[in-house]
Amino acid sequence: MKATAILLVLSLIVVPTVSFFLDDPLTPLQLATLKELMVVYLVMALACFLAAEVTGNCSQVDKLWSVMP
Repeated sequence: MKATAILLVLSLIVVPTVSFFLDDPLTPLQLATLKELMVVYLVMALACFLAAEVTGNCSQVDKLWSVMP
């Protein structure tokens, strides 16, 4: 279980962070796109959370898997 948790942390946090800082800097278009997508994903996560709290159904996020992988 510990090995799985360590691998998960490495693959989801450490590798992208190191890749981001050691690679070429993002172009202005790439940076703008990244910021826009982060806003979209945060808004959708908040919407799913609120819908799950209101309805008491935590599977609200399942409806988005086909359009927001």
